[in-house]
Amino acid sequence: MATLRVPDVVPSPVEDAEQLQKAFEANEASKRFTSSNKLLLEIATSRSSRDLLLVKQAYHVHYKKSLEEDVAYHTSGDLLKEVPAECDAFLANEATKRFTSSNKLLLEIATSRSSHDLLLVKQAYHVRYKKSLEDVAYHISRDLLKGDEISMPLAKKEAKIHNEKISDKAYDDVELIRILSARNDEFLQLLRQTITSLTASEKNFEKVLCLAIKKLGTDEGALTRVVTTRAEVDLHSIKQEYHRRISVPLDQEIVKDTSGDYEKFLVELVGHGDA
Repeated sequence: MATLRVPDVVPSPVEDAEQLQKAFEANEASKRFTSSNKLLLEIATSRSSRDLLLVKQAYHVHYKKSLEEDVAYHTSGDLLKEVPAECDAFLANEATKRFTSSNKLLLEIATSRSSHDLLLVKQAYHVRYKKSLEDVAYHISRDLLKGDEISMPLAKKEAKIHNEKISDKAYDDVELIRILSARNDEFLQLLRQTITSLTASEKNFEKVLCLAIKKLGTDEGALTRVVTTRAEVDLHSIKQEYHRRISVPLDQEIVKDTSGDYEKFLVELVGHGDA
């Protein structure tokens, strides 16, 4: 269940773009950013990703400027969430730079997005980086397996067998023992993540949020990624799982660990308590 609350009547992208431009102009005149921050928070937390993409396009067409750059200049933080496909494309590229340490991030994208969403990610990746995401993923997975002869269909088949045998508590099953003994440790960790993502995505994202918030120095990248990409999908279930596991509402944890406009932005997307 989503947490994003979109009004019954949504202003047109051109209207939103015009209102933002007027607010930015008012900032320049008064040397204060209060008006634009309030308006931007309202728009960023009550529009779908598709609507925000249209607002960005309208702003660029009418004012020949980048809305992202103006937002960064006029606010105390990045309050304009990216379209999920663009965000995923960027994160996938960053993950490939860090190589094996970010296999989990690539797997998160691959297993928690719909087929349509993945197509948009691949298209966004190709437009932005002029190369195929499949080719990059192939080279990473080939090195990850370190000589293991395994294809994607076989990996999915093994994940299904693993999940079924564990669910049935068939720990001495021959096929389960073969899978666990034939694969390297990192592959098995990713196999477990795949199973969790496919069968209980809220548990996977709860774990990501917990690690992001509880670590020394909040991992704002991971926190922002989960909140902004799941607000239109299943963030309500994720925050319920977080509350169940941690016994503290997610919005309270965000208030404790963040501040300013960034805090307000995340809390508006998450919602208060379990509402």
